[in-house]
Amino acid sequence: MDIDKTMREYDVNEEQAKALDVEKNIALHAGAGSGKTRVLSRRFLRLMLEKDADVDSIVAITFTNRAAMEMKERVRILVNEKILKEKDPQRLCRLNAIKEELQAANISTFHSFCDKILRENCSMAGLDPMYRIIEDVDRETLLTKIIRQQINEMMADRSFDEDFKKLFGLYGTDYYYKEGLLKDIKYLYNKMREKAMSADEVKDSTLVNISRFYKENGEECFEEVDLLEKIEMFIVTILKKVDEVFSKYKMENNLVDFNDLEIFTIRLLEDESLREHYRRRFKYFLVDEFQDTNWVQRKILYALVMEKDGAIPPGSLFIVGDVKQSIYGFRGADYEVFSSVTQKISENGEKLELSTCYRSHPDIVKTVNSIFKNLFTNFVPLKNVEGYQGHARVEYALVEKQKKDNDLWKKGKGILKKGSQEEVKDFLDEFLADGNDVPEDNNLKQEAKDLALNIKALRNSGFEYKDMAILFRSRTNLSGFEETLRKNGIPYCVIGGIGFFEKQEIVDMMNILKCVYDPDDKAALLGVLRSPYIGVSDDLLLEIFDKLDDGDKLKKVLEKKASGGLTIQERGELPGCFAKTESEIVINALELLNEMRQRACYYNISDFVLLIIEKFHVKEILLSLRNGAAMYRNIEKFINIARDFDSKDIYSPKDFLDYVQNLQEVSNKEAEAVLDTEDSNAVKIMTIHAAKGLEFEAVFIPEIGRALLYNAKRHKPYFQFSGEYGIIARFDDKITGKKGTENKLYDFVREEALERELEESKRMLYVAATRAKRYLCFVGEDVELKDDDKLDSFVKMLKSALKGEETIVTMSAGFSESEKDNDGIDGIIGNADNYVDTCIYADTRADEGKDVILNVDSSAYKYVRPDDDIVKDILEKIEFSPHYTIKSSFSISRYFTFRDCQRKFFYIYKAGLDSSRFEKDVEMLAGADGQAFISASSVFQGAVKGKLIHSILERIKENGGDMNEIIKQYAGLNAADEIEEIKRLIKNYKIAEAKYEKINPYSRIKTEREIPFAVPLYEGKAKTVYGVIDRLDIFDNNGSLEGCLIDYKTNRINSPQDMERLIAHYRPQFILYHLGFERLYPRIHAGIKLKGMYIFFLDVGEVAQVSFNAKEREEFLSKLDSTMEFIESHDSMEDYWCRPSCNHKCEFALLCE
Repeated sequence: MDIDKTMREYDVNEEQAKALDVEKNIALHAGAGSGKTRVLSRRFLRLMLEKDADVDSIVAITFTNRAAMEMKERVRILVNEKILKEKDPQRLCRLNAIKEELQAANISTFHSFCDKILRENCSMAGLDPMYRIIEDVDRETLLTKIIRQQINEMMADRSFDEDFKKLFGLYGTDYYYKEGLLKDIKYLYNKMREKAMSADEVKDSTLVNISRFYKENGEECFEEVDLLEKIEMFIVTILKKVDEVFSKYKMENNLVDFNDLEIFTIRLLEDESLREHYRRRFKYFLVDEFQDTNWVQRKILYALVMEKDGAIPPGSLFIVGDVKQSIYGFRGADYEVFSSVTQKISENGEKLELSTCYRSHPDIVKTVNSIFKNLFTNFVPLKNVEGYQGHARVEYALVEKQKKDNDLWKKGKGILKKGSQEEVKDFLDEFLADGNDVPEDNNLKQEAKDLALNIKALRNSGFEYKDMAILFRSRTNLSGFEETLRKNGIPYCVIGGIGFFEKQEIVDMMNILKCVYDPDDKAALLGVLRSPYIGVSDDLLLEIFDKLDDGDKLKKVLEKKASGGLTIQERGELPGCFAKTESEIVINALELLNEMRQRACYYNISDFVLLIIEKFHVKEILLSLRNGAAMYRNIEKFINIARDFDSKDIYSPKDFLDYVQNLQEVSNKEAEAVLDTEDSNAVKIMTIHAAKGLEFEAVFIPEIGRALLYNAKRHKPYFQFSGEYGIIARFDDKITGKKGTENKLYDFVREEALERELEESKRMLYVAATRAKRYLCFVGEDVELKDDDKLDSFVKMLKSALKGEETIVTMSAGFSESEKDNDGIDGIIGNADNYVDTCIYADTRADEGKDVILNVDSSAYKYVRPDDDIVKDILEKIEFSPHYTIKSSFSISRYFTFRDCQRKFFYIYKAGLDSSRFEKDVEMLAGADGQAFISASSVFQGAVKGKLIHSILERIKENGGDMNEIIKQYAGLNAADEIEEIKRLIKNYKIAEAKYEKINPYSRIKTEREIPFAVPLYEGKAKTVYGVIDRLDIFDNNGSLEGCLIDYKTNRINSPQDMERLIAHYRPQFILYHLGFERLYPRIHAGIKLKGMYIFFLDVGEVAQVSFNAKEREEFLSKLDSTMEFIESHDSMEDYWCRPSCNHKCEFALLCE
């Protein structure tokens, strides 16, 4: 293969070009941000072009559906680019044919590929052709229900009495009552299915390997081995029954889960004739994210690519992945599969590396290499990309460890407020016991404060909120960080569902449901009583449980209530800590819960949730609280979850408790995140798992001091599962009460599992760190590292890796001491901003709510000039080059600012001065008298007015009403002149809309408004442009989808020449809108075309179409590219000129003077 030619033709580097050799089998080990998707898409096309492969003969496997869609889109774009450039008629014909064939391309996830094979061979697999694939949450809920039923049926069967006696004799009856047995059976069953093992295979493995383990280790079998074997064989019996019942249920209801897809496929491929059929059909396999595959998937792959002699035909297998990013062990993924297949490919193919990181700034890359070369064996360092401009930074914001609060009362209140359900139950069980060991995170508040301060510093330095991400390892302490962000006025958006089920309003709803369906749930009752719907204080609740000992009397009270209520005497027996009103509050709550229990059987779950909302006055109470609207929106989402549950038609209402629990677990393990959220300019909060494959300008990794194995060590399971050793029962001092008791096999397997978890945690840290482009901050408790310590926290990993290379400085607010001495970023940017805030505003802003009359001429801009020495001080501070330069992303508003006055651009976007605090940016609404009016309480820019007018019309259309009143209420306008002006613009809006409808008489399918977009300036390049489209109309034109973009303008129009001038002025804006549309919308609506782009000139009620040709578009994009290059490489104020025609009337006039 000609490497140089391939590099030119496919626009790749040398490493990537080598991976495009379609004559070889290749195992590509690709570092973070190294362009593996670029290689995959180009190899796919090269197979069709160079090998003339039929599209159906190529199978491309991705890890997620989103990745599959992205790869298909990249191949399509690549084909289109080649069509435009191709001169050879024969090759052009082939490219056009490929473009047509792409719709049928086999680009999908492993499970979708298995589904394809099963659908084609249903009868052979013994499946109904109309089978449904059930989601993980439904599988887990049905499985929980079946396990519970099977355990109860076996408990009622006297033939199992001896088995249960042995089991509960060893582990206690609470193992059944607290559903520990159910949880363990579910865990073991899922592990068994992940390995595609049958219960009989697990039985054989368990029996054989207990003896083998002890023989290999020179141990004699201790006397309890017989007991352990009987218990383990009994567990296998339960597993076998569960498997039979669950499989039968799925078959009878035409259901298939994701494990079934793999297992049925591998069984089908055991048929030699069928396997040969697919080997002839599928000749080329490309598999992405191979580090996250499992051994069953490897077996499927080998069945399809290997010849009878075990050889893999050259060029037929291409795998790509990164062992350092294997973080899905909980799903059964095993990175050793990647190593195994790499070794196999190396026999007649090649192992290659992609190591050039295009994502991150060289300074970030340097830090990543410094850390992980000491944490991973055989680490291949990432290489810097040349020409990456601007600055970057890595920070360590460490909090000194504080002593735990040993006051049991305070600890109890903290657990009631923020503890998990398990912690609350543990606390209630051990309330009066000594040595309660519930963890207290006394450092969390300081960690959250430090993180918030760093976010504010970044914002002042030119970063947008939407370019920042906080990546959590788990959701446990999310609420504390959310609270701090809210207090600091930092907008944020929680991505992927993490934290939703921990929201207090959702926890309260679940507690009510638990009390209804399980009257014995003490923790749920406690939660209901302390909720805002009942309102009993934490102090009182603790006193109640203190006086009621361990809760038995309370249980009796509830039992009496259920059987007919309390007598006056019984009410008097309530603890003396009740005041009369407090007693009535609790009694009323118990009566209401009893009423709900009696009603529950008559409702489906969604209607029952609505009844709870009504009876507990949920809406009224929540809306009266701070952030109440957001809380009630979460309740509405909860209602939708309940409706979705009802619509599945496979559950009883009581199953909803298990369903929500499983939905919570599944949502916390999502493999991908969707970032197109309504609140786009907000800090993104997500798990590290959900962030995989994404990138951000700034990344924060909190809780680095948190012990990674805390929960695993605290909750020691009664059974372990091993593919090699089968099921192993726990047997130790705590179980038997005898010193010296141990099961070395159990300890060995558990230690292996814990070690694997720690190794995966290292990989999670790597994934999190490599999401950052320009800023990376580690936040958390400072933990001492001793020589013999396990690296069981992120901070220990960092300290161990950077020992002797880089100093980790403890900082109180994310900045080092040297930076504090020099004012740091906050001093350079923030203090200058404060000077401007206090010195430049005119007195006219003081009378809030009153109308301020400003002349249209130069006197409209009125300033109070500060002393010269203050101005000089401001300028000196601005002269410091900002630590964070503008990143490689740009908006049209920034371009306009730069084009009009580079110095103004510097002040706003480089020095971080807030232009919204100055009066110049107010758009004047000129009256007939030549004056401009404006309300000090409501300032509307042109674009805002257009959207406002549209919103007012929608409000009138939906609800009717007087226009004047709606303008007053909806827009906050009171002055008669203002109302009349808005009414005039509304009238003109209607005129423009009527003209627009004549131009586009087709059937309008939908209208979308305020559509944010962020797309590459050039495909495959780092620079990004972003913006918000006012409005997009989608039409059906005889079966074809067509779109029209609309933008509202309120500029004054005095002549047709004014309109022409403004169309030319705004043409760059529409070029970017066009770019955003063509990159974004064909992915959402296949085949959609952009029919036209229009400006609504609301001042005169006219519609103008905006157009440009390919040359004009390319010239502007090239100019924008050059502008971004300039901004990236220039940080000094002197590099940015003032506008030559400047009249020094803008908000920054005195700084320029």
